Amino acid sequence: MTYTTVYSGILMWSNLSMVNSYLNFIPEVILKFYIPSMTFASDMMTFSLPYILIIFDTNIRKFVFRNKFPLFGTAKVSSSVKFTITTQL
Repeated sequence: MTYTTVYSGILMWSNLSMVNSYLNFIPEVILKFYIPSMTFASDMMTFSLPYILIIFDTNIRKFVFRNKFPLFGTAKVSSSVKFTITTQL
């Protein structure tokens, strides 16, 4: 729902720009900052998805913030195997 709300805001902004190209109801002062602000907002929307997943998805949150096992740890190898050599005559 959160990502849908963020993405819907970007879509409405784009649709508002399209309607403005025909009706010209947004002042020129605001339109001067439209392209840089739309580029910034679009990038922030794209980069927000991992953070939204970390906040709302419990499986991802448990994986990222787990303390029991390190993320890039080393495995312990048991050395309890004993080799015996027998000879038959």
